[in-house]
Amino acid sequence: NLSAGTIFRVGSYSSLETAAKNDTAFSGGTSRQAKAVSKDDVAKIKTDLSDSLKSKAREELMKQLSGDQTIITESITLQVTAEEFNHKEGDEADSLTLKLSIKAQGLAVSKSDLDKIVADQIGPEIPSGFSLNASELSQNFSVKKTDKTTVTFQAKVTAILLPDINTTEVAKNISGKYPEKARDYLASLSSVGQIDILITPKLPAFLATLPRLAKNITISVQPLK
Repeated sequence: NLSAGTIFRVGSYSSLETAAKNDTAFSGGTSRQAKAVSKDDVAKIKTDLSDSLKSKAREELMKQLSGDQTIITESITLQVTAEEFNHKEGDEADSLTLKLSIKAQGLAVSKSDLDKIVADQIGPEIPSGFSLNASELSQNFSVKKTDKTTVTFQAKVTAILLPDINTTEVAKNISGKYPEKARDYLASLSSVGQIDILITPKLPAFLATLPRLAKNITISVQPLK
């Protein structure tokens, strides 16, 4: 809708080259708002669906593993084999849907392999006279880099070391002794911080000696809490 005498451009020509002017008013034009598919709409729906399919792909890949293997999520790659939008960019539409077919692949690693790598690394750091308490070993792995064939990990390991104590020999040395004497002996051992002696069944003090047979004595070495 233009009033009479309006000067406007013609086609793609510059207004300095040519211009047009209407002698009479133009009327009858209409305007309305319409939704259309944008470039961002296409990119977003493709990203969102790919993320969803990546999670699904991990589940499917996990079904193909055996033993203690697991998939490295960061290594999963998706190859689009087919995609079908119900509208293309620029189409007038209220909604946009996408059918996407992919091929997925990823790298798998076994927990036993990771444990061995950690053990090989921290083994030389364990001082003489101590051993690793595997039940108290805490490991936290984070993926730093992946490609088609390799994964680079960073591992944070917290370990508790226990002194190497010959429990069979200790049992022999405290057999038949009163708890006080046994405690003195145990306290003389290297790296012992706390001693607890339990005799069952409960006996009068003058009879409450440790068993005379070493095989009836159980010795447990635990980290000091």
